[in-house]
Amino acid sequence: MENPISKANRDSSSIIFNNYFSANECAQIINLSEFKTFKEDNNLITKSFAELTKKHWLTEKLNTLINHANQSYFDFDVSMLNELYLFECREGAILDWRMDIGPGLSATRKITFFVFLSENNNYEGGKINFCLIKPQKEYIEQGCGKTILFPAFKPYILEEVTKGTVYFLNGFMHGNSFY
Repeated sequence: MENPISKANRDSSSIIFNNYFSANECAQIINLSEFKTFKEDNNLITKSFAELTKKHWLTEKLNTLINHANQSYFDFDVSMLNELYLFECREGAILDWRMDIGPGLSATRKITFFVFLSENNNYEGGKINFCLIKPQKEYIEQGCGKTILFPAFKPYILEEVTKGTVYFLNGFMHGNSFY
């Protein structure tokens, strides 16, 4: 398989891959039966990938990308893809400021990733913002199939979805704790 890193864009501490997943693959991901509802809050439905220990085209493709990116850019001590979620964000949904590292299971998160699964014309809002200082914002231009990886200690927010529904794949590559 071709090294996906040759097509990467680096933006501060993030690595961005345009069209790493095709529109057809994005539609397949949204409809995978392996995703089971994990949490449902008003306008935000979170589904968890049930069988991470089994071989699957999606986890194979993600592992390839993340391992190449880690070797080329991050050089973190990583071992496995341990969490994988599908977010369905309807109008009004928001993920407030967060970092994906903390106590418990979160302590071993090293790399966070998002795969944008929706076409831009299907929704408004729902932008990922990495900047804590307003009015400066560091948005990632989203698009179906675009994939972004960043250190789990980097703060971000998913701003409110103001129209339509947007789908994201989100997960974490784990390894020994940073602390």
